[in-house]
Amino acid sequence: VLFNNAGVDNAAGRIHEYPIDVYDKIMNVDMRGTFLMTKMMLPLMMTKGGSIVNTSSFSGKAADLYRSGYNAAKGAVINFTKSIAIEYGRDGIRANAIAPGTIETPLVDKLTGTSEDDAGKAFRENQKWMTPLGRLGKPEEVGKL
Repeated sequence: VLFNNAGVDNAAGRIHEYPIDVYDKIMNVDMRGTFLMTKMMLPLMMTKGGSIVNTSSFSGKAADLYRSGYNAAKGAVINFTKSIAIEYGRDGIRANAIAPGTIETPLVDKLTGTSEDDAGKAFRENQKWMTPLGRLGKPEEVGKL
């Protein structure tokens, strides 16, 4: 099993203001890293079969405001996963992507501030509204998928 679970994010603003270095970092970690790890493992998996699980995001399916780099990277992970499944399914390799919503992590705190400040509260309330559970997810819940 190959589990590609890398991800960075930065709510960097509107597209015309989006810093190229932020975009490049997000694409390099979120998509390029997934591509390179998969590329390196495929020759071995082609001899024995296997499973590839890629972590995308709800943002890869439905865009978020001011997160165009992250949205693009996670959308690319979803389509890349489909490409793997189509190209390597007959070699006994399965490929799936998981797309969790916002998970309560230190990264979320860093991006939004604490849950006590206005920006953090607004973000969390918005995410709760968008999530069927009515709350942010917990890291251990993603592992139970």
